[in-house]
Amino acid sequence: MRELRDEHGRTAGEVAEAAQEWGLRWQRSTVASIETGKRGLSAEELVVLPVILSTAFGVLSKENEIHLWDIFGGVEEAAVGDDLIVTTRGLAELVTGKNSTTRGHRRPQQAARVLEWLDPGAKRRARDTRIKRLWPDIDGGHLIDTDKRRAVEQAASGEAEQKTARRLGVSALDVAVVSFRLWGHGLTEERDDRAGGNATRRGHVSRALVEDIRAVLREVDNG
Repeated sequence: MRELRDEHGRTAGEVAEAAQEWGLRWQRSTVASIETGKRGLSAEELVVLPVILSTAFGVLSKENEIHLWDIFGGVEEAAVGDDLIVTTRGLAELVTGKNSTTRGHRRPQQAARVLEWLDPGAKRRARDTRIKRLWPDIDGGHLIDTDKRRAVEQAASGEAEQKTARRLGVSALDVAVVSFRLWGHGLTEERDDRAGGNATRRGHVSRALVEDIRAVLREVDNG
């Protein structure tokens, strides 16, 4: 939603005004909360969202109007709650009524939770294994340094890490690990360093950094 708005050069306030035209009580802060993942959408809001965006963007032709697919298309996987990740195709098929099975969906946490219940140390070992997979040379192949692991886990709670995790459909820890691998610190810190306090530049920097992270994740998970 934010990317589409940026592409069309519209403000959050203009999107809110368009929503009000269609009977929703949105304010600029509402749009900001939705875009940052702090507020979800009701089913009704999701259905009418393409109409709102088309209105806000001043779309005049059917060929250029916004569809749900345009909103879903920028995300490879979407986290829907803690235990369900839906692929873009799976999400689109659910909305269009083409699929009501579990194809295109998976429960990433389920097996880990069962394992954690049986073995209290399993969660930590699973995290260490994932960190080493994403960052093979983190400690020269040896046990992960406690301080380094703590720094990565702390960075995972950052605003940019959390937002990027939702966008890419991965954990915030994954984002933090790849950020440390690429830049030696968290994504939030790297973004702020490069943007230098410039709000306009911050968005462009964020998108570029996310693509760098996406590329590493693809390389690791497809390798």
